[in-house]
Amino acid sequence: MAERIAAPVVSIYSLLYETLVVCPQCEGCARSAPIDGSTQARQSLFAPRRLVCSKCGHWCDWSADRLDRPWHVVPGEDDFFRLPLWLQTSCCGQTLWFYNREHLELVERYVTASLRERDATPGLKKQQCPESTPPLDEES
Repeated sequence: MAERIAAPVVSIYSLLYETLVVCPQCEGCARSAPIDGSTQARQSLFAPRRLVCSKCGHWCDWSADRLDRPWHVVPGEDDFFRLPLWLQTSCCGQTLWFYNREHLELVERYVTASLRERDATPGLKKQQCPESTPPLDEES
């Protein structure tokens, strides 16, 4: 168990460089990422993306100059290809989801810490926790 962790000051959008989704062909784990792996492309929400399934080889591309909906309207769905996220589960009557392994590990480190430092900046904890999850400041 982690002993102490500072509140993650992370925009949910900074975790979108790679998303793991359910392949529409075989239902295996597929990866969506910018086609151009440069730092600039990784930081852009609108860089052209490619979806590739390592299990069946299915692939397709995405490009647009806007996203049609905010991420919080359909929890557990990829913002680009609109496919179910690979890393999701039911939790307290809600869907708990993660874009990728980094996202999962960030939340895991924060949740398992015995001492969580607070930050006034709205970060991952507010954006990611289901509404039924009590605020962290209500811990005893």
